[in-house]
Amino acid sequence: MFSKHPGDSPALQNRSRGYPWGTRVPARIHMHRTCVPPAPLPVPAYEYPIAWVGMIYPCYVDSSGEVAAILRNGQLIHVPHDSFRVAQYHRDDRDPQLPTHPNATNPRKTGNLSHSRLPP
Repeated sequence: MFSKHPGDSPALQNRSRGYPWGTRVPARIHMHRTCVPPAPLPVPAYEYPIAWVGMIYPCYVDSSGEVAAILRNGQLIHVPHDSFRVAQYHRDDRDPQLPTHPNATNPRKTGNLSHSRLPP
């Protein structure tokens, strides 16, 4: 389906010192604005790479943290860091997940609001 797959991201193997996400690697991004290439491309309009606002795309991340959205036809388009938020990170089996406390409860669900400042 894709010519590049999110699992092919170089950031999964090694990261530079300036890598912006620490130990995590983005897998999917949610666009906050529409992104197009900075220079016009000599391609038909139906093949023009556009990452649309509001859409969620799988992404390809290089070792310095630069992100490219993977479009439906397999094209990559670079997206600036201020034009998206990370919707999902790759799961890293080397990092243990923080366990949830077994006694943690939501006072809204249990109905015990006597010591809570939550509105009814």
